[in-house]
Amino acid sequence: MGDDSSNIKIIDLNPADDRQAWDVLARAFFDYPFMTYLQPDPVKREKFLAWYLGFTIRVGRKSGKILSTPGFKGVVVWLPPKSCWVSTKQLIKAGMLEMPIRMGFITCKRILANDQFIEEIRKKNAPKEHWYLWAIGVDPAYKYQGIGSALIKPVLIEADNKGDVCYLETHLESNLPWYEKQGFEVVFEGEIPGYSLPVWTMIRQPN
Repeated sequence: MGDDSSNIKIIDLNPADDRQAWDVLARAFFDYPFMTYLQPDPVKREKFLAWYLGFTIRVGRKSGKILSTPGFKGVVVWLPPKSCWVSTKQLIKAGMLEMPIRMGFITCKRILANDQFIEEIRKKNAPKEHWYLWAIGVDPAYKYQGIGSALIKPVLIEADNKGDVCYLETHLESNLPWYEKQGFEVVFEGEIPGYSLPVWTMIRQPN
């Protein structure tokens, strides 16, 4: 993701295009550390990844803000301050009960370990209400063109105007400098308990 974003058009994702957005996220995150931790076998990972990442869009469609570009070069899913915490009911409606069948017990166990830990960290480090950057992905074919910066900018501007904090997690250390350029600061660094999976959490105070 680059920084030359001034001429990139950002649009609200049309619900009719949600499944294409799942595929964009799957391509963007295919080799992301959290995804290879979930399922080391790339063939098996490919079978469920779009559906799994689609959780962010299925839940975000009800209560979040989902932005993309014409042509689906990238997607970002934010949860706004009043809806930044996802309930079990929301996850069930989005397909959580299908996970063991689609993904297998071991993968589900790893998801649970990760999600429980990062939610505990978020409760400790983020205010009760904040913008939660749940997912941002750029199709690998369009990386380093400023698309990520363009996707993230509208909500950062809104957060600044309203005095809202923004929060995110990442499992990839090389992402940190890019997020720091957007105004985020690391507030936690550690590993998922029981697994050698690093995680960083970051906060952005309003300007």
